[in-house]
Amino acid sequence: MGFGDNFYDDIIDEVLEHKAPIVLDADIFKSERLLEFLEQKERDIVLTPHPKEFVTLWRYLHASRLLIYHIYRQIDLIEVEKMSAILQA
Repeated sequence: MGFGDNFYDDIIDEVLEHKAPIVLDADIFKSERLLEFLEQKERDIVLTPHPKEFVTLWRYLHASRLLIYHIYRQIDLIEVEKMSAILQA
């Protein structure tokens, strides 16, 4: 679910009323209304943020600050570990 920069509250309200599984993507991460979806504990929700969207999500959920640099650094470390495991096999 991504609506671009123009979120329409009536559409979001309608989607929130349904309990079907949902994929949340793109600009929904710019909206604090994202939290309303995350509060739906009985609903299957898939989040697909890219690193910048993940930082925004982190800000909504935690008081601590997270920088995109930290995410990319972790991705780099994981890739190095994967390559090392392949080379050792």
